[in-house]
Parts: sequence; structure tokens; C-alpha cells
Amino acid sequence: MNSDFLIQHAKLMVWIFLLFGHLQLVSCCGPGEYLIHGQCCPMCPVGSRVSKHCTAMTNTGCRVCTQGEYIDHPNGLEKCLKCESCDSGMGLFDSQQCTYFQNTICHCKEGYFCVERKGNGCEMCRKHSLGPVGEGVKKKATIWED
Repeated sequence: MNSDFLIQHAKLMVWIFLLFGHLQLVSCCGPGEYLIHGQCCPMCPVGSRVSKHCTAMTNTGCRVCTQGEYIDHPNGLEKCLKCESCDSGMGLFDSQQCTYFQNTICHCKEGYFCVERKGNGCEMCRKHSLGPVGEGVKKKATIWED
């Protein structure tokens, strides 16, 4: 066989090996892991963030979120998420306070209804309309409908 052909064939095999080796490395992480610098690291639990990524010799270092922050899923994040606040000027109130593992849930104050839902709560409320005088109530308003 021709030596140029063998060299080309060997180069092609090296490229294929590198390509598939890289693809395998990228897809190696399991459901409780995240990929960082070509390595699969164990995720931090709900309510905490990564303080130090794992190495071949050490596990992931995790730190609990601080007051006013949360993370609601296992993760490889270096920063916790900022808790939202409910804007009383928009007719909202905190129906559930933010914790380390769950964001604030807002609902509409009495006399308001939700016009923009967000998860289990509401992001924007509008004041209930009174309707025309003397017509009575056709349908009682709720927190979800005027």
C-alpha cells in the first residue's frame, strides 16, 4: 500500500476518534450532574448554589442561598436567583413568602383580579369594574375574572 494513503487514513482515524470522544464527553452527564470544563459534577440541591466546582479529586462544594435568594431545582449555578417582590401598586400581595427553595408567590388583593398569571400566582392585577348602575350582578367576580 501507498504510505501517503496510510498516513491519510491514520489522520482520518485520529480525527474520528477525537470527534466521537468529545461527543461522548459532552453527553456523559447523568440526571443529577452538570458539565463544567469537560467534567460531570454532582449538582447542588434545591436551595443552594455551587461554591466550588468538582475536580477529579473533590466533590462539588455547595452553599445555601442567602436571605432574599432562592433556587427551586437541583443545579450547577454559581449564583442563587433573586426573590421577586409583589408590587402592591399593581394590586398584588405576597401570598407565599420567598424561601431558599421557592420564589415569592403573588396574588391579587381584594377588589382586584389577575390579568397575567405566573406559575401558581399572578404577575399583574386589575381593579374589578363596577359595571353599569342599576343592572345588578350578572356573574360574581373572582380573583381570576372580572
